[in-house]
Amino acid sequence: MKTLPTALLLAALCACDSAPPPPLIPGKFNGVELPGRPAQAKASGFVDCRPSYSAITCARSQPFDFLGVTPREASLNLTGRDAFSVERATAKDQTGDVRLLPPELLTYDSIDLTFEPPRYDENCVKRAREKGGYTLEEPVSCLTSQHSVRNLRTVLEQRAWMVIASRAAYTTFAHPAESVSITIRRETATLQRIDAAERDAAIKYRKEREATAAEAERAGQKFVSDMAR
Repeated sequence: MKTLPTALLLAALCACDSAPPPPLIPGKFNGVELPGRPAQAKASGFVDCRPSYSAITCARSQPFDFLGVTPREASLNLTGRDAFSVERATAKDQTGDVRLLPPELLTYDSIDLTFEPPRYDENCVKRAREKGGYTLEEPVSCLTSQHSVRNLRTVLEQRAWMVIASRAAYTTFAHPAESVSITIRRETATLQRIDAAERDAAIKYRKEREATAAEAERAGQKFVSDMAR
């Protein structure tokens, strides 16, 4: 049986390894499509557009319901970046003024939803802190607003969305059955298409962290109990 020369075999393997990943398949969530092009932006109601050198920002002129919470603003940025690339962080941008690009080269990879600031019953907050001690965040039971980002967070938690990343400035949620992630920063929630493998790996990692933390808590409580006997 004839075999390929080693050089040819290595070249073939390298060619396979360097093949670009398949493009990100658009997904729909709550009536919007991610990622998308100008046609999808228009179909989702993002028709109030303001062009600039680096992006064309399009906003929804009509309010819409998002998981039972209504944002006061919703917008997206059309750029020359390839939003359909799985490797979005390294996707090459089209150079030059975005306004000069043909529409078929414009894409968006995320949608920003801005909500009203949360409002709380001050007397409720005071009573809760007197009873349970001081907390940095007001109790959700004292929330009086209906369309704040805190309301959205409550809905996500009730619907089994999981925190897959958390820092001082933001919190990112994902759901095992959904194709988008939702990142909350202050009063803004950003929707972005998430690759299924990336989502599943992040959720698995988070569950493992929570299981380890729970095990450590049980071990600590057992040590305290054993020492007290």
